[in-house]
Amino acid sequence: MKKDILGNHVYSGTISRAKFNEELDTSFILKYFAQRDFLQKNLCLPLKLIQEFDGEQGPFIEVAICNPDDIFYLALDLAKNLPRPLQKYPFVLRVCRKNVLIQTIDYVFTGQDIREALPDEDLVLDEDESEVLDLDLSSDGSTVDLLIHQIFKNALYTESSDIHIEPTPTAARVRYRQDGVLHIEQEYIKRDEYRAVVNRLKIAAGKDIAETRLPQDGGFFIKFQHRQIDVRFSSLPTVYGEKIVMRLLDAEHADMSMDQIIWDKNLRDIFLRSIETPHGILLVSGPTGSGKTTTLHNALLHLRNRFGNEKNIVTVEDPVEYRVAGICQVEAKQQIGLTFSRALRSIVRQDPDIILIGEIRDEETVNIAIQSSMTGHLVLSTVHTNDALGAIPRLQDLGARPYLIAATARLLQAQRLIRRLCDNCTHEVHDQDEMRILLERKAVPPRYHEEVLSKRIMKPNLTGCDYCHNSGYKGRLSVMEMVVVTDALKALIAAEADMEALTRQAVADGFRPMFEYGMELAGQGRTSLDEVLGLLSEQ
Repeated sequence: MKKDILGNHVYSGTISRAKFNEELDTSFILKYFAQRDFLQKNLCLPLKLIQEFDGEQGPFIEVAICNPDDIFYLALDLAKNLPRPLQKYPFVLRVCRKNVLIQTIDYVFTGQDIREALPDEDLVLDEDESEVLDLDLSSDGSTVDLLIHQIFKNALYTESSDIHIEPTPTAARVRYRQDGVLHIEQEYIKRDEYRAVVNRLKIAAGKDIAETRLPQDGGFFIKFQHRQIDVRFSSLPTVYGEKIVMRLLDAEHADMSMDQIIWDKNLRDIFLRSIETPHGILLVSGPTGSGKTTTLHNALLHLRNRFGNEKNIVTVEDPVEYRVAGICQVEAKQQIGLTFSRALRSIVRQDPDIILIGEIRDEETVNIAIQSSMTGHLVLSTVHTNDALGAIPRLQDLGARPYLIAATARLLQAQRLIRRLCDNCTHEVHDQDEMRILLERKAVPPRYHEEVLSKRIMKPNLTGCDYCHNSGYKGRLSVMEMVVVTDALKALIAAEADMEALTRQAVADGFRPMFEYGMELAGQGRTSLDEVLGLLSEQ
């Protein structure tokens, strides 16, 4: 427990909505806190007298508040208004919603039963509960709410995927990830405002605002222009305070046609044939943020639309980023023991046709995935490898036997996201020497040089324009490579052949590395040479 400068123990956290009614002692409030005006003005409400808290003996006075930033002054004012015998008791401060607190104070002093007046779903934030922030509504005028609204609106107007709030010794800066690159749109917020912003976001995510020493993860929703956006919240303690990162998941932007996701017709046909097979394993690999979840999410949409009610599609994800109607989605929860492997053991008893596993990350999960595919199920999943063929040694490292990998693998896919050139401010590269120097500096194999130099290559304007927020790029494109596991490749996998032999066979079967597909995009003027050459440095 933390102590304020008066020596009183002050704990600030949330109270579950299920316990709110139990904690409210109306007779205690009316006996010792008859100053209704004071409670309404300071937005606080003593709930009851408790004898023990957090392993320490009391008594303590439990108090509901809605503004955690005024804990010290609130405790001081509240103590002054207490009868003298109670002034020595420390407070246990709980955070709840402002509208709930105001209504509850009214109900207490009018004698109405709070249990009937407030339905359960309208009470207080639970530690695992999230709320909805409506950006289309004007805030109550507080600086903190206005600042939070502005931060989210900046992110949404610039189509950012992540918001970073980073403390410094004197202030905090806000950065936005646009098309995979961090930019500063709002350079600094004041130090006192930063602390208030962090607390408000923690409350929205249902997290403990008193815990600043450990990382916390949560989530909530924001409403903006008639759509609801899922926000994934993460806090990390640093030497200057807590760094907050929020990922914005907009389901409207996630729903795309397969033509938009896989622009190459040959690759698209391979992918669709693979996901429509009755059994086997399809693996999508790539680093974090490469679009794996979006690809598989839209694969599920395609399968749902293709087969309608004929297939039972079940997923286990951590977390469920996009909710899909008509598909049973399970969210793994490590804190209660609901791991991928434990969920999968139950899923295979649910008569599934298609199973999506968010990530294969341990031996038990890979073995269940293989067994499921061998018993007539189609399994879709992801692994963290740099290229498509790298999925094979990765599965072996996790404990899968090579002959089982050969028997079940159908398609190995790797992908990256590269930035799309802005349509309004690009221009052609005319200097062949400039491109040749760039190719040599990036160690591009000589066999590609003439092909690149023969294409009409575009590059972004250094200053950009208003349409692309002065970056020269607008949106992103997926670049993929796919390895169809043919009979010849199966034999090599089962024989534990090395990567060189596997690559030779894949090329003989028609495999092309994603760099070549990236060069096609550059030749079409859809991305820059710099973006494509970045693929080489990752592989």
